Amino acid sequence: MPDSWSLPYNLEQHWVVDSTRIRQELGYVEPVLLTEALKCTIE
Repeated sequence: MPDSWSLPYNLEQHWVVDSTRIRQELGYVEPVLLTEALKCTIE
């Protein structure tokens, strides 16, 4: 990235995302299966 595009933030962080809590506490499930979502995206 060109220096002129740099942000004044430190973005060099490791992110770990886990949806276990929302699934357990709120019963969340994806409204569309992954394979169907990918198929629609490709189409």
